[in-house]
Amino acid sequence: MKRFLVFLGCVMFLLFSCGRDEEPQQEKKKEDPQVGDWENTTIDGDASMSSAMLFNVCDSLQVVQGVTNRATTTVAGVTTFSENDIVTISAESDFRDSDTKNYIVASDGTSLSFAGTPATNEFHWESAAETVKLRAWSYGKGMASSQYNTAQASPDGTTYNLPIDQSSGYGELLYCAKEISWTVAKAQGGIDLDMQHQLARIIVKLKRKATDDTSTIQSVTIGDGTASIPTSATFVMPTSFSQQTGNWEDISKTATKIKCHTDAPTTDDTAAGIEAVYSAVVIPDTYASGINLVQVTMSDGNKYNYTTTSATPLSAGKQYVFTISIGNDIASLNATYPTEWTSTGYPITSYNSGESFGVYVRNSEGTMLYSNVEMPATSSGSTVSLNVGSLSRKLSTSYTYFIYYPYRSNPGTVTTTAATAETFFAGVISGWTTAASQNTTDALRANDLQVAMIAGDGTKTHAMTASMAHKAGLAVMTLGTKSVPTVQYHNSSGALLSGTTDGTTTAVTASGTFSTNIPYVSSTKCYAIIRESGRTFTGTGADLWKTSYTTPTVTPGTVYTFSAESKRTFIRKGWQYECIGSVETFTAPVAGNYKLEVWGAGAYQNPTANKGGYAYGNINRSANSVLYICVGGFGYAGTDDPNLGITLTNATRAYNGGGGIDDSGASLKSANPGGGATHIATTTNRGVLKNYKSYQSEVLLVAGGSGGNEWAGTGGTGGGNSGGNGSVTKITTETAAYYGTGGSPTAGGTTRDGVTGSTSVTVTAADFGQGGIGARSGDHGAGGGGGWYGGGGTAYAGAAGGGSGHIGSGFISGTTGMQNGVKTGHGRARVTCLFEWSF
Repeated sequence: MKRFLVFLGCVMFLLFSCGRDEEPQQEKKKEDPQVGDWENTTIDGDASMSSAMLFNVCDSLQVVQGVTNRATTTVAGVTTFSENDIVTISAESDFRDSDTKNYIVASDGTSLSFAGTPATNEFHWESAAETVKLRAWSYGKGMASSQYNTAQASPDGTTYNLPIDQSSGYGELLYCAKEISWTVAKAQGGIDLDMQHQLARIIVKLKRKATDDTSTIQSVTIGDGTASIPTSATFVMPTSFSQQTGNWEDISKTATKIKCHTDAPTTDDTAAGIEAVYSAVVIPDTYASGINLVQVTMSDGNKYNYTTTSATPLSAGKQYVFTISIGNDIASLNATYPTEWTSTGYPITSYNSGESFGVYVRNSEGTMLYSNVEMPATSSGSTVSLNVGSLSRKLSTSYTYFIYYPYRSNPGTVTTTAATAETFFAGVISGWTTAASQNTTDALRANDLQVAMIAGDGTKTHAMTASMAHKAGLAVMTLGTKSVPTVQYHNSSGALLSGTTDGTTTAVTASGTFSTNIPYVSSTKCYAIIRESGRTFTGTGADLWKTSYTTPTVTPGTVYTFSAESKRTFIRKGWQYECIGSVETFTAPVAGNYKLEVWGAGAYQNPTANKGGYAYGNINRSANSVLYICVGGFGYAGTDDPNLGITLTNATRAYNGGGGIDDSGASLKSANPGGGATHIATTTNRGVLKNYKSYQSEVLLVAGGSGGNEWAGTGGTGGGNSGGNGSVTKITTETAAYYGTGGSPTAGGTTRDGVTGSTSVTVTAADFGQGGIGARSGDHGAGGGGGWYGGGGTAYAGAAGGGSGHIGSGFISGTTGMQNGVKTGHGRARVTCLFEWSF
């Protein structure tokens, strides 16, 4: 901006006393205004500063702006005194006493004329030898003509109160001190008063960083209400008449905002993108470092400051231009959620509002402007805007931004000169630790280190977006499913019996519960953010993992997969008992409900038809309670039973009550004993079933055995509630065929004549726990099946009856049952957990 010097001719003609009026008066010389040079510097890289002294030029009276025309002039325009502005002059010499008078500026803005009356009161030379000491001051404003004879107060030693609100105009203080002789004045044709501004002037030029920023300027102030700005000071005139600038002694510095006056931009300003110009005068002072010297408030509430970075002196007679860019180079700083893990089913694909990011800002010269500034997301979604908060006036598209998530107050060491996000955050990545428990999505977020860099080049759109990338590792553990037997049976010693199941299967998924290291479980996927190697994950509970997963050395951003399989081989445990010719025991390992099942034995002669019965019931057992189990044997014809190692001799029964044969005079190989019963009892081991006749309440469950047959029929099936009758199917030339009836709940079966139907008396009767013995002396026959009550035996060419079943007390209501004719061969017993229990 150029400053024009305005010419003010002040002609003071010498009126000589003592006859000196013959001296011719010199014509006043008027020279062209001269333009001062500008000195350009830079303050803090953000606002430009220009300064210029107002020079002493002959034939001129100088002022930047007057009160009345300041609103219509521009910063770079011509500045003049206005017509009727008052300049007060004080004169003294050896020839006169000190006197002070008002002079008025003429319409040309350059000439002075005496303001008072009468005209003879204006200053005149007293002597050609006189040297006059002049002081002149002006407050840059007019005065009512009625006040012309009253000189304006001298500024020397008076308190000057800075106009706080200069939005309608601002005060001025101009001053001149000059010593001039008559000879010089005569040669010049007058006296030039070289007025100097005693205040500093601040000019604020504003331009926008973003062309699509629609907010309006609300106010521009000097100071932000917290900075100590001098608002009241005492002016001390120069001691020498060769000096033009006085001194200021601060009276007070208050935290006050000085409102600026609005000036119109020039054409050059507009071309440079300047939108508005504001100006104000201030008391000369050195303004401290770190204060907000200029503040711009926008209609959207944002504030933009020029902040001093060092002590800043503002000198009298100088004007300082600050160019401040309002708004952001970037309207928003955004972050986009990474997509690398989407295919794994990772349950998080967006950010939540309020989640915080850490931001580092480096300028184009490589200087870190901000380090680890917390910026929360202002919304939720896969792309969110960050709340730049106090950084809004410092962000630029020429800066480089390093962003990480989630924010930590002390994330680790960064490499400030790095050219990539990964190298910048290398120390953060290597030192990042993850929590053992990550069983919520919030826990995953808290451990999921992400980084990004935006390399500013000054040409990007002012909406800048960081594409975040995972820099921890991700463990994805799939919970595998396999099919296992619902029940798996063991022998009485606890050893697993291969292939012994209840025939059903259950799908088993590896456990999704954990102890120390706990991932987030989503359906059949488990997710854990990992950085440390050697962290072990394993499922707990019934479906604990067959093999645990231990994290390897982690490469940032890598996905590590593992398929877990349950260690479980079955769901419920059971125990199976076979006929061994003696009683076995079952001890309940834990308290709970158990299913008891018994099958009676079949008979030899016709195994496809001669089948033992079945009975079951569910019962509650306390831990360590004992059951006594006796499994009946297969009714075998011959001298021995290869399965049991038992030799069958006269009247030998199948084990646990199968009816034997009276072999007097006959071959045993042509006869068939009945099958033994199977029972479960409590309290005491009393051996085979018949021994419980006096202790029937101790018997829980009985399945009757099948009746045997000789060649002429089919033996009766073993119990249900009653055993089946033998069936005579072949009558030859023999005069008779015999059959046995099945045992009932209260009595053993009998022997019948198949022809007459009469009761036979030649066979040993059936009883509690044992079948009847078959055959008459000298004939073949068949024995009855064992049971609660045994089936009746039979004589030659006959078929014996089956034993009855039994269900005692103590079973869970509605969970019992019996069935006739189920089992061939030896009997069997099972105890099955009704609760999920395996090992």
